[in-house]
Amino acid sequence: MPLVDLPGTAWDRLTKTVSIVENFGFATPWTAASDQAWLQVTPSGTGSGALVLTANTAGLTTDQYYEAAVTVTSSDNTITNNEQIRVGLWVGSSVPSAGMTIGNLSGGPLAVVGDPIRPLFYVLEWFSSQVRVINPYTAQELSPISGLPAMSGILSSFATQNGDTLFAWNQVPGAGYHYVPVNLRTRTVGSPIASNKFGTGRVDHFKHLRPGGVDLLFNSDGEVQKLSGGASLGFGFVGYSGASGNSQRLFNGGTFSIDFT
Repeated sequence: MPLVDLPGTAWDRLTKTVSIVENFGFATPWTAASDQAWLQVTPSGTGSGALVLTANTAGLTTDQYYEAAVTVTSSDNTITNNEQIRVGLWVGSSVPSAGMTIGNLSGGPLAVVGDPIRPLFYVLEWFSSQVRVINPYTAQELSPISGLPAMSGILSSFATQNGDTLFAWNQVPGAGYHYVPVNLRTRTVGSPIASNKFGTGRVDHFKHLRPGGVDLLFNSDGEVQKLSGGASLGFGFVGYSGASGNSQRLFNGGTFSIDFT
């Protein structure tokens, strides 16, 4: 969840509202707590309610990034997991004054993806083994994330909406297809996750959804795969897809309701 404070501008975004939803619509009690003093949250609610996140930047240093974790729990023992919302805050001193040119691209950018909580975006080049990291507020390029297989292809949307992980799609000659995870908190590359790709078409797009708290990957060749354990769940939607932020709708030539039980 990204927040930003740029004094004297219309760019400020210091409040966000998150909908708390029990997947069967029950009036389930919940509580929320922030681990940082600068972030205030709605302390409790019942059922499908609104969790309001509000940042107070008084006393914080400008041109710095801050991060908080909000933990949502329930006293109902039928709720099997707690949820954590990561909130990023950029406290800036000015807005970008001009467009930014990214130089020395090896064959051009294959994908550019924005971080869902940090003031960063990531650039993957053709057949590169690294991801370049840019801060658009300062127009500075940070140290790249290295260690990807040189055949890495498409950057996806983030496999976890809290900004923990970014994925690249990789085809290894003679060894099939893999999702390559990049830990954005440590900026390290993890072990590839094998894809059970169904068809013979080229995968040039994939999407992450999290219905019912379960991480699923939909790729453009039709495979639906459970992230934890890598199990294939069958054939889904071929081609490019969009998804709603709450993971309850997928758009692919129509609107489809998504759930996991």
